[in-house]
Amino acid sequence: MALTRAVFGVSMLCALWGCTERPSAAVEDPVPQMGAELLGTWETEGVDPALGPVRVRMQVERDGSLTMTLFMETGGQRSFPGSWFLEGDEWVLRGAYFGEGGQQRVRWKLEEKGRLILEDEEGRQQVWMRG
Repeated sequence: MALTRAVFGVSMLCALWGCTERPSAAVEDPVPQMGAELLGTWETEGVDPALGPVRVRMQVERDGSLTMTLFMETGGQRSFPGSWFLEGDEWVLRGAYFGEGGQQRVRWKLEEKGRLILEDEEGRQQVWMRG
C-alpha cells in the first residue's frame, strides 16, 4: 500500500511539474559557421590622422561584441567598444571607432599564416595578423 502511494505521489508530481519528455528549444549560435574563424585577436599597424603611428588590436567575441584598442607611440592607448555581424558576404563592424557613421562594411578573406585581408567599399585593403 505504501509503495502504491509513493508511485501515485511521484506520478502526480510529474503531472503537475511537467516531467514528461519535451523537445528542448535549440539554442542558436550567434556566430554563423562561416564567421567562426574571425573570432579572436587581430592586429595591424597604421597612421591615425590625429594620433600619428599606431598599432591597432581588434578583439572579436562570439557574442557579437568587439573591442578596438589603439596603442600609440607615446605609450598611451585608447579603447573603443563595438559590435559585429555578418550580412551576406560583408562583415559589418559598428562602434565609435568606425567614424562618424559608426559603421564600416568590409569584405574579408583569410589567408595562410593567420592573415586577414579586409577590403572596404572603395577597394582599399588592410592586412591584419592573428594576435
